[in-house]
Amino acid sequence: MYDVYTYYIVHGIMRAVIEFYTERDGTKPVLIFLNDLKVKSKTSYEVKQLYKMVLRGLLFLQQVGVQHALEHISTLEREDGVPYSIQLVKELKGYSPLLEFRINWRFVDGATPGAARILFVNLEHESVFYLVLIRAVVKSKTKDRVFEQQRDEAFRLLPSLFQNPGQYITLSGEEK
Repeated sequence: MYDVYTYYIVHGIMRAVIEFYTERDGTKPVLIFLNDLKVKSKTSYEVKQLYKMVLRGLLFLQQVGVQHALEHISTLEREDGVPYSIQLVKELKGYSPLLEFRINWRFVDGATPGAARILFVNLEHESVFYLVLIRAVVKSKTKDRVFEQQRDEAFRLLPSLFQNPGQYITLSGEEK
């Protein structure tokens, strides 16, 4: 768990705090997702590139904020230094205020896309903005049943999260 947070701490001042939604049993689904990507990245160059772009994208989102990412095309830098432009955040029609963090990656074979999606909300509490990462999935096609299930589940969690955020995130206002 520490390795994912370390990336954010060493890169300076942040505009928002990333929080991982915590289930009642103590698990953090998006943190598990990121750690699984990290493990898979050790044996797959393509997964490694996707994982690194996800981390860069989250850092960028944390620095510029959700509103900027919604209104502008974001430009990240790939591992090889080549610029990578993408609409990093998308509103989900009919699921507001749930947002979708997006990183698309086409594997070397050219036929296999890997689209990392993280469902999150932007929550303000005591003048601190939290990016609460709720669910995540890697999609391989535009219509994806697993993504739709994750989206629906994340949306169902929102009333309880907004009513009692301290039950699901730390609300410390600090990076981990």
